[in-house]
Order: sequence, then structure tokens, then C-alpha cells
Amino acid sequence: MITSLLSAALSVTYPYLSGLFGRNDAERMRLVVRLTVKYMTIAFVPLAIGASVVAYPVLSLFGTGEYAEGTLPLATVLILSAISLPGGIYANALLAQGKSHKILVGSAASLAANVGISAVLIGPLGIEGAALGLSSSSVAYFGVMAYYAEKAGVFGFDVTAAWKSWLSSLAMGAIVVGSEMALKSAIFIPAYVLIGAAVWLLIMRELRPLDESDAKLIEQIVPAGARGMLERLLSFLRVRAEGLSSQPA
Repeated sequence: MITSLLSAALSVTYPYLSGLFGRNDAERMRLVVRLTVKYMTIAFVPLAIGASVVAYPVLSLFGTGEYAEGTLPLATVLILSAISLPGGIYANALLAQGKSHKILVGSAASLAANVGISAVLIGPLGIEGAALGLSSSSVAYFGVMAYYAEKAGVFGFDVTAAWKSWLSSLAMGAIVVGSEMALKSAIFIPAYVLIGAAVWLLIMRELRPLDESDAKLIEQIVPAGARGMLERLLSFLRVRAEGLSSQPA
């Protein structure tokens, strides 16, 4: 599901970015990149942290003890993937500008990082070394794409939204881990998920990473049939007081 979110965002933004490049609207391209990174960070980070903290009870319930040993490597891959998430969005913007050769450089750096770190760490660390090697490829790709995006004038990153998303997600993860330690049973997995979701929403309500301009943009994207649920969510998060249904379609 996490990968699907990123794939959907890239599929939606690429033709729009290409159109903006055709109109030579670099400022709008930067805005679209920044907003895409912002929304994907808000959506992706809690999923990555949440999946990391419930990995052990899930693997313990559906697998043997050997499967449970994969908890730390899985968490490593998920968290580093969340950190390097903007790399794919920056690559999308570069591709829209016709800079496909920059993507090749990023892919080469990704492969080199994976091979190099895996060769060094798999021996002493085993599966965790393999996870670090795999994750290093996405981190290297992110670094190269961010560098080229900055040089091309399409780099965008919302620092405020990022730290709010990470803070709320890490707090959620800490509380879920505490719940797991207190209850000590995999049968409470649904409770862990609900506790995590509730904590994240409450913290996000206080931090308010979204504003009225975000609500208006989201309204244009979300189908009319889903606006009722979105209206209630935005109202809970105190993004806007009035409902979306009162806005023109």
C-alpha cells in the first residue's frame, strides 16, 4: 500500500509537471513539487512508522520465531524509505524537464551504494546488513535527485510539515510500543493499530500541518463522492471550520 501511494502520486503529477515545463512555469513546478512532497510525507511517514512498530507482533502471530527476527530489518527499510521518499518526486520533475540522463546518474549511484554497503555489512550484520544495503540505494537516489532538482530549480521541501509529520509519527510509535510491552500479546494487534491511529490524529490536530490553501487544493483533487468523509477529517484536524460540501464543485 505504501508503494502504491507513491506510484499514484508520481502518475498524477508527471503530466501536470510536463505541461508546466512546456509553459516555462518554473515557479509553479517548484510549488507542485513542494506540495507533493508535503502531502506524501504526511501520508507516508505514519504508515512507515506504524508498520515498523507492529511488525513484531504481526510476524510473531503469522510466522515462527525466525520470521520475527525480520522485525528490525523491515523497520530499517521502511524508515529509510520514508526519509528518501522525495527522491522519486524530484526525479519526476527532472523527467518532466527532459533530464532523463540525471535519472540514470541517480540509478547508478543507487546501485553502487547497494552493492558497496551490502558487500561490507552483510558479513558482520547478516540480514540487517542486507536491509541497510537495500535501503542505502533509495537514500543515495534521493541525495542525487535532490542535488539535481536544486540545480534545475525544481527542488521543493516543506520543513515545517516534515517535522510535524515525523514528530507525530514517532510519538505514535512510542505509545504503540508501550502498549505492546504492556499487553504482551499479538491478539491485540487491531487495538495497537487503533491506538496508533488515534494518537497520530490527535497530535496532528494540535500541530496543524495543513492549512486552508491545502484544503482548497485537496478539494479539487478528491472526487465529490468522498468529500463528506474528507470534510469531517479536515474539520477534526481544524484545517477549516466550514464543510467542503459548502464549496462549489
